[in-house]
Amino acid sequence: MKNLHMEKHTYRVTSLSPFHIQGGDGSGDYGMGYFRRSDSDDYIYLVDTVKLQRYIYEHHGGLKGVEKFANLLTQAVENKQNIGIKTFLDQIGFDYNNTLKISKGKVYARTKRGKRDQFFIRNGMDQPYLPGSSIKGVLRTAVLWKILKSVQDANPEEFKKVIGNYIEDNIQDIKGTFKKYSARKKKENFTKNIVENVFQSYSLIDDPHQPKRKVKSLSPFTDLFRCIKVKDSVPIAETDQLTKDSIRILSFNRDNLPYFKTQLQVETCFLLHNRTPVLFDLILDQHLLQRFINSSQISPLMNYSGIPFTNLDDLMNIVAEFSNAIWSFLVDFYQPYKTSALATFVDNQRVGEVTKFISDRGFGFIRCQENPKLFFHINSVNYKFKNSIDIGDKVRFDIGVGRKKKPEAKNVIVDNSIQIAAIGLNINNLINFYEDQRNNAPLKMKLGWGTGLLGTSLALLLQEDEFLHNLLVELRDDIISVDKKKHGNHVPKSARVTCNQNGEPEYPLGWIRLEKIR
Repeated sequence: MKNLHMEKHTYRVTSLSPFHIQGGDGSGDYGMGYFRRSDSDDYIYLVDTVKLQRYIYEHHGGLKGVEKFANLLTQAVENKQNIGIKTFLDQIGFDYNNTLKISKGKVYARTKRGKRDQFFIRNGMDQPYLPGSSIKGVLRTAVLWKILKSVQDANPEEFKKVIGNYIEDNIQDIKGTFKKYSARKKKENFTKNIVENVFQSYSLIDDPHQPKRKVKSLSPFTDLFRCIKVKDSVPIAETDQLTKDSIRILSFNRDNLPYFKTQLQVETCFLLHNRTPVLFDLILDQHLLQRFINSSQISPLMNYSGIPFTNLDDLMNIVAEFSNAIWSFLVDFYQPYKTSALATFVDNQRVGEVTKFISDRGFGFIRCQENPKLFFHINSVNYKFKNSIDIGDKVRFDIGVGRKKKPEAKNVIVDNSIQIAAIGLNINNLINFYEDQRNNAPLKMKLGWGTGLLGTSLALLLQEDEFLHNLLVELRDDIISVDKKKHGNHVPKSARVTCNQNGEPEYPLGWIRLEKIR
């Protein structure tokens, strides 16, 4: 029988660009009932106790072997030792080629192989999928942006005062109480109170017939998004749509020139429209939503009038509006960096500009497309220019490896006749992606690992006000940033991108298209 209180839509997902949703680290302690093979990091195996005892009896000492196993388990419990089945199997010299003879089956639980090896999330059957929690996170952020924007539009001065005080208070808190926290923890703390005050400040009545019985506010029980359920997608059946990509973090230096930071090996997905559909269900509990609509708010960060959606179409319209705002912001942000004739090679040598030269120490730095701060030594400068090379000179050079096994300019020749339209990474392909109207789908979202959507939503609202924007820059540079350096005026300014064969940014990570099926 159909539940009249539940509104349900089904959406199909296809890719506008590659996306990545990070799989969790499966290296946790699953207890004594599970073990891993020594030659595999991908699966855990569920022990079949009867099979294991029979195998030990037949191949590892008969009854004495079984008693040894039983004693191990007893000692582990009595002494509270963390001795797993694998420890025992290693002790008796178990042949892991016989794993299936002692187990009920396997479950996918891959362990990470270093911080820079990021794999796509999978279920226990080793099938990649889109978790509902990732999609729901985008929905929450979109609604948060819509609510804050409505407050800003209705009363800009009040918005400036409240948000300004909030950022300043957080700066003081992080300098004091949270000083030793990691950058990630500081960011989480910054956004936590905003999310709680906007989504969890409702005074819900537990029982309409007993209005004095209220659910505790500022808790998950009074979270507006209890009304929304996003089911995990069906598994991605054709796994050839997943590839291993070298992902770079594109950023901008203090001179506002694009450059690459970290490089990661990431498993990305690009869902094609002509393949098996990847679907997920979105469900809205209308009865619970009505309870939120009829409730009051307690101590909100700021007053706002009404929940901005009453049905799923309203909700997805907010997502579309938010995604379009991000898209338009990025088009305007990247546009000044579009170049028509970016000189990168002259006479088969790279070109750049000397930005720093310490003559008495005999070294300096060149800014070029590949590197905003490429080292060079005076001994690598052509003899004709050793006594004249200076800051601002245009140069031709090759890239070699220096004494510290880092990239270094070699065969440096001063050539101030070089016409360089701009020096820095060529990001034209990235700009073309955002300018191509075929990519600007009516209903889209930025999904997955590393999107920084909460920071983006605030930045979208604070860009036009100099005071608030400067506070956001201060929060990033002086409080959250690990190196405590000034990173320019752009917030946010980093993006994860895939690169083409020339090493140039090609696609931003994370954009998907949504199509309502029913």
